Amino acid sequence: MVVNDSASTLEKVVLTGSGFSEELGSSAPGSRRQITVDLRSNSGIRLEFDVAGRHFESDNRWNFESGKGHLVVFQIEKNFTISTRLVPRGF
Repeated sequence: MVVNDSASTLEKVVLTGSGFSEELGSSAPGSRRQITVDLRSNSGIRLEFDVAGRHFESDNRWNFESGKGHLVVFQIEKNFTISTRLVPRGF
């Protein structure tokens, strides 16, 4: 899930990981967008986007096992910092 808590539109939003790249387009201020990605192998997931010509990307510290049904929330703050959290399945 991508949560845009900034006051700006995020452009060229992309989720990437081992064996996939999912282009999400733009994300309006205040928007929440859930995306389903089928991981075929263990993978990290990275979020990238642009705002006013500046490029931002999350770190790739999470490693997910395929087939586990993880919900990963990327929250973009007002200053464009990206926090990432894992929500256990079923919540």
